[in-house]
Amino acid sequence: FMTEEAWRYIPHDGEALIIADWPVADASLINDDVEAQMNVYLDLVKGVRNTRTEYNVDPGKRITALASAGTNKVALQNNNFVFQRLCNIESITILADDDAEPANSASVVAGSITLYLPLDGMLDIEAECKRLTAKQEDLSRQLARTEKMLGNENFVSKARPDVVQRERDRLAELQAELNQIEERLASLCN
Repeated sequence: FMTEEAWRYIPHDGEALIIADWPVADASLINDDVEAQMNVYLDLVKGVRNTRTEYNVDPGKRITALASAGTNKVALQNNNFVFQRLCNIESITILADDDAEPANSASVVAGSITLYLPLDGMLDIEAECKRLTAKQEDLSRQLARTEKMLGNENFVSKARPDVVQRERDRLAELQAELNQIEERLASLCN
């Protein structure tokens, strides 16, 4: 089999992979500081990808980023190629410690690193404002409908408790989503 054949080309003990001992972790190679730093990088990558999804940015579109790295400046400079590849970022500019936060940008924070993604080059702001306004109106209609349903005593007293609870949960979710949309509208469209 292919796995068995590939195993023969790497350093190993024993005759065959299928009967080899299970690998044992080498405790001397475990470094908590390196793992913590790697988790910061993983959180940054997830954050950039989530931001791209939130703003409906085409995954193939290369964007730019600005970074406030604090004590991680050298580490970020040495590893910025990782973000460029994993997040489809064209370039990362490291900001000086006294630089102000860039205006009109989404931010991703992990550890002491903050990545700013300028929205001007990332998306059509006017089209995004229209989309967010339409979404806000739709959520407001759904919220009003759910509030009306829960305000109806006949519904609350006659419906099964799990149905009433599901509507209350939906009300909370709609309110949270509407708050998020309104925050984005306030920061992006004003």
